[in-house]
Amino acid sequence: MYRRGMYTCSCIRAIFLLVRGYISWHIPVSYVGTVALFAWIFGARNMFAGDWVFHILAEVLILGAFFMATDYVTSPLILRGRLYLVLAAAYLL
Repeated sequence: MYRRGMYTCSCIRAIFLLVRGYISWHIPVSYVGTVALFAWIFGARNMFAGDWVFHILAEVLILGAFFMATDYVTSPLILRGRLYLVLAAAYLL
């Protein structure tokens, strides 16, 4: 019960940041999509058979995508830099 409440709270905070315009949708959507792609390709059983839904619904992914990757100090200003950041962060996750 406690974990579900924390996940819901993180999602509400992420939606608030998006709606108010504090962050753009480019980095979080790219981050979640890249993690889903890597989880599907490098699955636990064999190649191209990973459980990508499990990784998308993890609270750590929401925390990393919406709060850590979009930090004003660490997020790049150039589009190519944002793509490199997303690829590197998703690979490390």
